[in-house]
Amino acid sequence: MTQIEVDPDEQISNKRSATLLLAWQCVNHENFAGQTMVQKAQWLMRMGLSRQESAAVLGSTDNSLRVMISQTAAKAKAKSKAKD
Repeated sequence: MTQIEVDPDEQISNKRSATLLLAWQCVNHENFAGQTMVQKAQWLMRMGLSRQESAAVLGSTDNSLRVMISQTAAKAKAKSKAKD
């Protein structure tokens, strides 16, 4: 079973732990097959998780996810400008 790691200094309630576990189960469901980590993270953040929590659920780090989201946005912006 995959272990979700969070900051050890952070106190997490049982309710928040259950939320993170449910989030992990959702993004690992077959409905998310073929979606990128950024797409999954954006969905998790729309559901109320922080970027740090989303990264933990996805097995990444907050900084790595931040960079991936930034790169995806830059590519989309460049693609949009190329169409104009």
